[in-house]
Formats: sequence, C-alpha cells, structure tokens
Amino acid sequence: MMLRRLACLTLLLFAFPILSEEPRPATLEQVQKALDWSKGEFKAKGPFKAGDKVEIKFELRNTTSDDYIRPVPSNSEKQIIGVNQAWIERIGNDTKIPPYDVAKGPAKRGTKYGAGGAIIPWPEKIKGKENVMQRNVAIDTKDFPPGKYRITMDYADAKSDKSIKSTTIEFEIAGPPKK
Repeated sequence: MMLRRLACLTLLLFAFPILSEEPRPATLEQVQKALDWSKGEFKAKGPFKAGDKVEIKFELRNTTSDDYIRPVPSNSEKQIIGVNQAWIERIGNDTKIPPYDVAKGPAKRGTKYGAGGAIIPWPEKIKGKENVMQRNVAIDTKDFPPGKYRITMDYADAKSDKSIKSTTIEFEIAGPPKK
C-alpha cells in the first residue's frame, strides 16, 4: 500500500511540474488593470495666490500583490504600458485660464487644458505594490484669476488614448495676484 502511494506521488510530481516562483510574462491588459494613481500630494500647502508655483506629486502603482514580467518583444518597437497626461481646469462658470487660453496654446479637451504628459515605459519587472512611475506636476499660476482649479492625472492607453485610470486634486487661487 505504501509503495503504491509513493508511486502515485512520484507520477504526480512528474506529470505536473512544480510551479515556478518567477511569474509568467504579463499581458498589457493585466498590467493596465493592476495600475492606478495615488491621490496627488501638494509639495506646499495653500492658500495659493496667482504667481505661486503649485507642485503636486502623483505615483502610478501596482495595486496588486502580483509581480508582472514584461513579455519578450516580437519586434523592435519600444514597449510601453501607456501614456500619462496632466490636465488643468478652472472650476465654475468661467472656465478660461488666460495663460492657457491662447491660439497656439496647449492641447484642450472640453474645459481641460493640457499640462504635460509622458510615455510610460514597460519595466522588465513590476513587483507587487511597487511604484511604477512618479510624476511631478508644476503649475505656474502667473495671471491665473482667483478661483478653484482641478488637476486631473490620466493614465491612458497609448494606441487609443482612452483613459484607463485617473485621479484629481483641487486647489484654490485666493485674492489678487502677487506683486
């Protein structure tokens, strides 16, 4: 009886190889689903006045405990997991931001003005709960009218430009501009 059990156990070990500790290459969809932005953090606390530099730090993190390995490329294309785009908008009835609202100004989507972006390269390995990228956004508020503003940080698909994950943070410009 004991010999029979040992034979069955041996057969199982050879028929079903022990799973490797190293994760398999991930799909782009798996990685995109796992990543998300942290809530933005201001470098300095408000209240802000027009002319202040408003700086905010965002982190794109793997929200799972799973590790993801970049697949071997099938061609010479640079492997990326998406793009990030920062947007600024003025909240309220008047959505124009004078320094941005110019004929050859930044990209615009609805009431949002482009405030910088970057390609997100695919690292060789993304560890569970790991920070994949840190993005610092600095907004020069010279000539900003008083009011409330919102920064949106988008993580988007590189091919479709469709937003996958985004986070927002708001701040206020109080009173007249700095002299």
